[in-house]
Amino acid sequence: MDAPHLAHLERRSAAAWMAALEATEHQEKKNAKNVLAAYARAGEELVLKGRISRKAKEMTQLPFIKIPLLVRMMRHIPVFRPFIEKEVSRRADNISSMIGVKDASDDSL
Repeated sequence: MDAPHLAHLERRSAAAWMAALEATEHQEKKNAKNVLAAYARAGEELVLKGRISRKAKEMTQLPFIKIPLLVRMMRHIPVFRPFIEKEVSRRADNISSMIGVKDASDDSL
């Protein structure tokens, strides 16, 4: 398409989204809903104004779950990466089973 690139918003970790939206802790759920609302506002701005304001973009990037400082530091240390990747994979499998996504290698299909 010849349309100009107007904006780019990205959030990763579907597992974190699911966990936050289904959290028992009220604040995590509230934070996740606020971030989702910020995405809706950013979309409205894009449609109505042809751009996304800096404030709207910043709102979409707000954290919605607390990641302990030690974990944030460990993900940058190569020796810990295999452990973190294993935990991310485990949690992704849990989320997949919660939402009914089946593994492509599953022979029972």
